[in-house]
Amino acid sequence: MDDTTTIDPRGGGAGAEADLETISTDDEPIGDAAFPARRGWLRRLDVVAIAVLTLIAVVLRFWTRSPMWLDEALTVNIARQPLGHIATALRHDGHPPLYYYLLHLWMSAFGESDRAIRALPGVFGLLSIPATWLVAKRLGGRSVAWCTAVFIAVSPFMVRYATENRMYSLIMLLVPLGWLCVDAALERSRPLALVGVAVCTSALLWSQYWALWLGVATFGILMARIIRDIRRGERARAGRAVRVVIALAIGAVTFLPWVPTMLYQQTHTGTPWASRAMPPTVLVTTVQSLGGPINATDETGGWIAALIIMIGLFGIGVGSGRIELDLRTRPRVRPMAWPAGLTIGIGVAAMFVSNTAFQPRYNAVWLPFAFVIGGFGLALIRGPILQRGALALVVLAAASGCYKNVTLARTQSGDIAAAIEHVGRPGDIVAVCPDQLGPSLTRALTPGFEVGSFPTFSDPHIVNWSDYVKRTHAATPAQFADNLLRRAGTTKRIFVVWSNSYITHRKLCTDLIVTLGAKRPDNRQMIEANPADYEKANLTGFWPAGSH
Repeated sequence: MDDTTTIDPRGGGAGAEADLETISTDDEPIGDAAFPARRGWLRRLDVVAIAVLTLIAVVLRFWTRSPMWLDEALTVNIARQPLGHIATALRHDGHPPLYYYLLHLWMSAFGESDRAIRALPGVFGLLSIPATWLVAKRLGGRSVAWCTAVFIAVSPFMVRYATENRMYSLIMLLVPLGWLCVDAALERSRPLALVGVAVCTSALLWSQYWALWLGVATFGILMARIIRDIRRGERARAGRAVRVVIALAIGAVTFLPWVPTMLYQQTHTGTPWASRAMPPTVLVTTVQSLGGPINATDETGGWIAALIIMIGLFGIGVGSGRIELDLRTRPRVRPMAWPAGLTIGIGVAAMFVSNTAFQPRYNAVWLPFAFVIGGFGLALIRGPILQRGALALVVLAAASGCYKNVTLARTQSGDIAAAIEHVGRPGDIVAVCPDQLGPSLTRALTPGFEVGSFPTFSDPHIVNWSDYVKRTHAATPAQFADNLLRRAGTTKRIFVVWSNSYITHRKLCTDLIVTLGAKRPDNRQMIEANPADYEKANLTGFWPAGSH
């Protein structure tokens, strides 16, 4: 399919499943504006630019040097357990197990260094680029595909989760693969495509719970298509859609063994680390996350990315440098807009009803669709110079967010561990408050210290989210301080890694420091929380009487 091919939406592909109207030529990219160019000096320039961007995309996804923060370190600590124990450990966490199983096998083969572990999401992140390219090519042709590839290659959101030891880059690979399988199955009911639908559905559900909302959205879109086709007498098209629904259902059935664990997690774990977000907050934080770490420069990049996506959704090119808006949306992007819009809408509604928190990373289940829409928006900017100028603007707008994603520390655990090791001695007591600081600290800290978490001096490698708030407040800072003093006796130093920024521990950790300070007046603040770090913490040391 080249850029001037006219798509007949009645021809079977999912590229027009949401609309049966004839697509006007205004919805087609102009061939001489296609990126990359087909001939001449501009093509040679494009080849160089694509090669440079490819190198940048690879480097960005494997460059991060920050120590692992809570979620990453906790994921390692769960995944390193025997395969048969991972599901039990996750019962007290909040996620399905597929990524943890994959990581367990990956670590067995490549080791447990930060670089080796983060290579797994890095590989998923790289593979998601050609997978999304194929989706964009299927819907919009070569120009849209290349514009999409550039958009996601330098996207700070994609870079962040390709460099983080979590399941989100896997999800952003499975989503376009799943769409391609659905599209192929709707076109000809290929058995292999139907198997792909079931496998991708199952893998997504076993990876992250927001995939449930994508599944519900997909089911709703397919049912609407079936009803419409039956009413129009197009039984063959309806039959193909029915088979896709069955494949979707088979994939969902494979998830049933995990449902009891999911329900337990929903009842006992939830999201105690944050409060429920209102829909406007979801919108703003989602846009901000497109630009990278939140500050004025990166937020601008997020809004530029959002503007390009809006142009792709509503824009119609009418000439070089001119774009008009169609509030009905462009027919060719509706196969992306419907699942994206329904998924985020259903997810936010479920979050609101269940009083659970929202994090921008949950958007991984629908943002690949948005990036394809953004590719349409970039391809609409007609004229070889204008289009390349727009692509350059995307790259420049993303540069700050990408740079910070791979260079800024996500946690202060490395600096804190180094400070403890510099003045501490084997056997000294290290306490973390809250326990959410434990996994990253223990990964960075040399063995030999006695380390435990508030409120019971529990294993700092694991955070047990079951009934978290209730257990957190079961003990007082005074009781925990007495526990630390008993363990330290009259000779051991006490180091407390603490933060008062966690909503589950308001004042608890501060009160602990005050209580210990009253009993060990020889103390000092060794490290202060750095506001620029994602996971920030203080370090306070308490010396035995007469040791100085």
